Amino acid sequence: MTLLAPAAAQLVAATSKTTTSSGGSVFLLVLIAVVAVAYFAFLRPQQQRAKQQRARSREVEVGDEVLTVGGIVGRVVDVTGDRVTIVSGEDGGPAAMPTRLVIVKQGIARKIEPEGAPPGDATGDGTKGDGPPGEEPGT
Repeated sequence: MTLLAPAAAQLVAATSKTTTSSGGSVFLLVLIAVVAVAYFAFLRPQQQRAKQQRARSREVEVGDEVLTVGGIVGRVVDVTGDRVTIVSGEDGGPAAMPTRLVIVKQGIARKIEPEGAPPGDATGDGTKGDGPPGEEPGT
């Protein structure tokens, strides 16, 4: 019997090693799959939204009506480098005083398009603000 005990012990040890390494590789594959799903479900869309936000903040021009990330609505009166000056409160009635605010471009959440204007049309008359209504821009 003493001769069989070491052989049985070696057999049990060899079996447990292969089971452990097999279980470890399955765990590793599951972990990689979870990380991949998290990346494509959460991180990638956030990166794309940030990229779109940066692109929108670069497109701001004088005369655009914008909404800031703080909820302030104003009209752009100056763009200098990474800073934008907006005027807010112009249309608030006789008691309202217009307020000039200087903000960084990243603080602009989005442009506010005039009602009834197609996307990209800042004036609502089809000219994109480049000339009198009915004329082609640049003429």
